[in-house]
Amino acid sequence: MNVFSKMNNDNLLCNFLLLWVVLFVFQSKAKAEYNAINKGVIKASEVCLLSPKECLTVVDKKLKNTPTHSYLWFGLLQHKFDALYNLQRIEDLNKAIIPWLENERLPESFLITIYIYYAKTSLIDNNIDRAREYSEKAKNKIQAMNNVFPSPMRLVTLANLQMELEEDEEAYQTLQALEQKFKSSRNPHFKMELFGNLGHITRRLSLPELSLNYWIKALRWSKEFDNKQQIGTVLYVLANAYFNVEKYAFADKYFTQAEGLSKSAGDEVRVNQIKLRLVEVKLKQQELMHAKNIFQTINQDLIPIYYKDKLEALGTSIDNM
Repeated sequence: MNVFSKMNNDNLLCNFLLLWVVLFVFQSKAKAEYNAINKGVIKASEVCLLSPKECLTVVDKKLKNTPTHSYLWFGLLQHKFDALYNLQRIEDLNKAIIPWLENERLPESFLITIYIYYAKTSLIDNNIDRAREYSEKAKNKIQAMNNVFPSPMRLVTLANLQMELEEDEEAYQTLQALEQKFKSSRNPHFKMELFGNLGHITRRLSLPELSLNYWIKALRWSKEFDNKQQIGTVLYVLANAYFNVEKYAFADKYFTQAEGLSKSAGDEVRVNQIKLRLVEVKLKQQELMHAKNIFQTINQDLIPIYYKDKLEALGTSIDNM
C-alpha cells in the first residue's frame, strides 16, 4: 500500500468517525428536545386535570413549543377544547374548531373530538339539524374505529352520542352491557364515565332513584380518578339527582361541596350555575332570605343561555317575596 492510498483510507475513516459523532450529537439533541417537549405536554395534562382556566394558559404556551401537527400538538389542542367547553366559552370554542371541520386528513381521535364538540355547541345554539349531522359523523367514526380497535371507553362515548341523538333505549342497552361486562374493572376514569352516563340515561328514562344510585357510584370513582374538575362536575350532578327526588338537605350539601371545588378550579361558570341551583334549594327549604342573598351574588353574565329562563323565573320569585 503506498503512502497516498493509506492517507486516503485514513481520511475516509476520519470523515466517517466525524459524521458518526455529528449524527450522534444531533440525535441526542433531538431526543433531548423531544423528551423536554413530551414532559411539557405531560405537565400540561396534569394542570388540565385540576383547572380548566389554568389549562388554557399552560396549553397556549406549550403549543408554541410543540411541533405543529404532531400527535402531541393535537393532544394539546384537545385539552384546549375540553377547557373551553368546561368554561362554557362557546364562541371561543367554535372559533377554535370550525377551521378543522372540513379537513378529513387529521388523526381520527381528533376528528371525533371536534365533531362531538361542534354537535354540543350546535345544540347550545339551538341548531338541532347541525347538531344531529355532526353527532352522526362522530358516531360513524367511533363505530368504525371500534370495529378495528375495540375500546370500552369509546363505547361509553358512543352511548353519549346516542343520547344526543335521542336514541335513549340504544344508549341504555350499550351502557348496561358495559356495566355487566366490565363489572370487575378497576379503571377509575372508565368507571366514572360509565356510571355518570348511566346516571344521565336513567334520568332521561324517568328513573330518578336509579339515576341517583348511579351518581353515588360515579362520585366514588371520580375521587379515585382524582380530577378536581371532574369531581366538582359529579358532585354538581349528584346534587341535582338528590333535588330530583326531593332530598333537599343532601342537594344543599353536595351543591355546596361542588361550589368549593369549582372555585378552586377557577370554573366561574360552574360556580354561578351552582349558585342558581342553590337558590332553588333554599326556596324549597323555605329559607327565603338565604335564597335572596345567594341570588344577589350571581354573575348573570356567566349564566349559560340554556339557564336564562330559570334565571328569570327565580328572579321573579325573589322579587315577589
